[in-house]
Amino acid sequence: RFELELAPSDLLHAAWLVYGLPLAGLVTAVGVMRLFAGPVADSTAVLVAVGGLAAGFLAGRFRLRQARCFRQFVPKLAGRVEPT
Repeated sequence: RFELELAPSDLLHAAWLVYGLPLAGLVTAVGVMRLFAGPVADSTAVLVAVGGLAAGFLAGRFRLRQARCFRQFVPKLAGRVEPT
C-alpha cells in the first residue's frame, strides 16, 4: 500500500476546472442572454444555459489537455503505508 499526495492548491485548481468553469459558463450565458434579449421563453433559457454549461465544460477540457496543466494534477508518492 502506498500513500499519494496532491497539493491543496492543485486540488482547488482541479475543482475550479471541473465544477467552476461549467457553472461560470452557465451563469454567464444566461446573464448575457437576459441582458441582450430580455425576457424569453423558458425553453430558450434552458437551451442557452445548457450551451453555457457545455462551453464551460469544453473550456476546462481544453485547459486539461495542455501538458503543463495535466502534469500539475499527477499525484506524488508520499510514502508506504503499513497494512493494519
